[in-house]
Amino acid sequence: MGRLALLINDEILPKGVRIKIQESGEPFDIERDDLENCLYMVNYSVYINGKRVPMRTNVNSRCNYPLTATIEEEEIYVFDDNGQFSDDFIQAATQIK
Repeated sequence: MGRLALLINDEILPKGVRIKIQESGEPFDIERDDLENCLYMVNYSVYINGKRVPMRTNVNSRCNYPLTATIEEEEIYVFDDNGQFSDDFIQAATQIK
C-alpha cells in the first residue's frame, strides 16, 4: 500500500486511471483474514475511477510487491516485480467506469 500511496502522491498513474485513497487520519488498522490468508487495511479504502476496489496482501508472499486488487471478482497483482503498475492491473483498471 505504501508504494501505491507514493505513486498517487507523485501523480505517476496509468493513463485513464484515477486512484484515490480515502483514509481516516488514524494509524494503519491492519487486520488478518485467516480464511483468505491475507492482510488488509481496515481504515484505508482505495477508489479507482470512483469505484471502491478491495486491496490486500497475501500472508507470507515472496513477491517483491505483493499488493493485489480485486476487480470484477478477479485478484490482480497491482505491481510487477520492479514496482511498476502491472499490465494486468492497468488493463483491468482502465475498464472501471
